[in-house]
Amino acid sequence: MAGYSGKPLAAKLGVKPGWRVLVRSPPDGYRALLQGLPEGVTLGEELAGEVEMVHLFSRSRQELA
Repeated sequence: MAGYSGKPLAAKLGVKPGWRVLVRSPPDGYRALLQGLPEGVTLGEELAGEVEMVHLFSRSRQELA
């Protein structure tokens, strides 16, 4: 999904081909927003080895802490 800039969300986030991305507490519909991910990108919700990017969502400071 592209916003006002016309760039897909994955490009705005700087996701590169082959990256492993850890996603924690994503909102409903998150994966649908990332249509057009570069080739070989994997999204996981559990940390297993090294990752190139962490995309963390938190609803409060307390939850973040």
